[in-house]
Amino acid sequence: MNAHTPGSLNQSHDAGALPPSLRYRDIQRTGQFLHEGGLKHHLFFEGEGEVPRSFTVLIALGYKANEQENLDLGRNGIAVIDNDNWRIVADSCLQQASGLKGASREQRKLLAEIREMDWQSFVSFCRSQKTYRAGSPDLDQAASQPDCGSIGNQVQLGLRHMEEVDERSEFVKTLHETGEYNLPKVSRDGMIKDLMIRQSQEADAGRMLSWDIGMDFKWDSSGHIDGGQDLSAQLDTRWRRAMRDEPEILADAVQRAMAPYTSDGFNVLDLGESAACDLKFGGPDDRYLMLSAFGGQDMSFGSFRELNTKLKNLATEDLLNLWTTVRVLDKDLSRSCRSYDVAWELNAIRSEREERWLNEVEEEISFAV
Repeated sequence: MNAHTPGSLNQSHDAGALPPSLRYRDIQRTGQFLHEGGLKHHLFFEGEGEVPRSFTVLIALGYKANEQENLDLGRNGIAVIDNDNWRIVADSCLQQASGLKGASREQRKLLAEIREMDWQSFVSFCRSQKTYRAGSPDLDQAASQPDCGSIGNQVQLGLRHMEEVDERSEFVKTLHETGEYNLPKVSRDGMIKDLMIRQSQEADAGRMLSWDIGMDFKWDSSGHIDGGQDLSAQLDTRWRRAMRDEPEILADAVQRAMAPYTSDGFNVLDLGESAACDLKFGGPDDRYLMLSAFGGQDMSFGSFRELNTKLKNLATEDLLNLWTTVRVLDKDLSRSCRSYDVAWELNAIRSEREERWLNEVEEEISFAV
């Protein structure tokens, strides 16, 4: 059965009886799918109407059709749910033998990639899955832009409110209208809900809102970039070899590119000291920027309930600044933006390397003479 109802789509912390290996993983249930709390995200795509199209994507560890059925750990992997039509679009994507040991690295990587997809990429992904189920017209037709979302369904799922008071400042409204950043009409409750579904990572002090800054995707790491230092094409092969054999080159470029974000008193859009961010490297292999403090307030949290309380306790102006900051960083730290920033730093690093390489050649020639 492919139909979902608001009651079945809503998140529940009652996952029922679990195998021992899953009991300490913050297992939750969305519809028929069991998943870890941090491995579920809501996607929104702006389309033809005023209401954005809405989907939920999660990494299922298992499937349980109803309370009477046994948990099927073999039915795991990425699941995509159409919130506007209350239906499963696809599931068991990148399935592993069992969900008993939790989500695999490959599944986590795919989830991160889906979160960054534009509409066309998302449509292609869904339609390419063996478990794709027809029934969502804009997906079935591979429409160039999504249909209007269902405000009624989204309200019932707790994704939005029917009547929202726009809490944005005139500055934020104007910035949204330029198209540079996606800062749509939002209420106080809407900002809290938006921040609650953001990616977070474990740290020593608890979980923190985070941004993936890993570079393990296709991008131009040649060092050549428009407007940068002139580089020798004859040294391309040597540079590729250096990039392969010396991982510290890329690590240095990432550190340089992220330096403005991790500097003391950093804030986006000149919002001021009250919006100062304390961003630091963390998570597995330090591949995330993590928001440890905002406006001087500790932003770590031990549970999502604690995060919810912190957000509710913020003054509306401070909440707006935090929401704006997070959405600005979503774009500025996106793959396309950070690959440009890191490529720019690689250009400078390679320029320094080439100068050194050429000096070594000159010294060798001089010695030979």
